[in-house]
Amino acid sequence: MAASAFPDCESGSVPPLGKPYDLTTLVHRPVFSQSTVCFEPGLHDRLVCMTGDAFDELHRDSERAEIARPLSVLESRDVREFTLPGQWERMPALQGLHPVED
Repeated sequence: MAASAFPDCESGSVPPLGKPYDLTTLVHRPVFSQSTVCFEPGLHDRLVCMTGDAFDELHRDSERAEIARPLSVLESRDVREFTLPGQWERMPALQGLHPVED
């Protein structure tokens, strides 16, 4: 799916901007408080770095949410809490997952 959504990007390198691709973008809210934000612009051998304020301006129309948690929070939680209701039983591959070390 990513390859067809981002045809001008190298495989596995997806830029953090959905608007040029007519996609809704969801950004973890604390990213905007970083002094510098760096990302691959669709190419593995390039890196774009900008101020957090500039990144915020690029994402003025993006959705913002708290979507990430530190590993320490996850270690004490049951992985089933992170699946949609009724999906745990339908996804046996998820049942063997566990947090990895930072």
